[in-house]
Amino acid sequence: VEAASYTWWDDGRVNAKIAGKEFGINAENSGTFADLSNRGNGVRQAQFGGDEWYERRQGGGYAIDAQDAIVTATADAIASSLPEGSSENAYAFSRATFDYLHAFITYDRQAPTPARSGPACLAALTGDCDEQTNAYFSILRTRGVPGWYAFGVLGDPFYSNDGWEAHAWGYIQLPLKDSWCEERNIVLQTCFVEAQVDVVNNKWLLSTPTAYI
Repeated sequence: VEAASYTWWDDGRVNAKIAGKEFGINAENSGTFADLSNRGNGVRQAQFGGDEWYERRQGGGYAIDAQDAIVTATADAIASSLPEGSSENAYAFSRATFDYLHAFITYDRQAPTPARSGPACLAALTGDCDEQTNAYFSILRTRGVPGWYAFGVLGDPFYSNDGWEAHAWGYIQLPLKDSWCEERNIVLQTCFVEAQVDVVNNKWLLSTPTAYI
């Protein structure tokens, strides 16, 4: 049996043998929020960059809500923590949001049903996989960064009958900057990455063979 992991993260912390690293993105070669409308004809941003998604029953608000006060305040705090000159950097903001949630939101093994919204997860400082993904996407969408769900199974790496569980994680789209694309003769509309982000399992732009959609 062979298994492989793939990454779209150009960083020294990524093992060089992991496939895809040479096509990776970082803060230096990232485009801006404004570039998203010029990547992939803006389709992902139109589909998955809106302020609200999935209106919940009984007045529960939206699962993803980029207009909620706690979401906008958190997004602004994250943006203000970025290095000077990075306020519009799509990668820097998306990565800082990932790091913020990983640092401050605990995993809740007794998460309620229905699941918490993004704002509720931030307020409670805890959440399970889909709740933390709700929070992540809520923050990203304050800046128009597209984020969308994947639902599936997280498997046991040893392929035993135990350790399989339902799981939720996300995908995001990030633009590479115009000059980086042009230097490599890459058409701007095609010059972006789409990659998995799994907040609760600390997987950044990383696809592993034990996560099945």
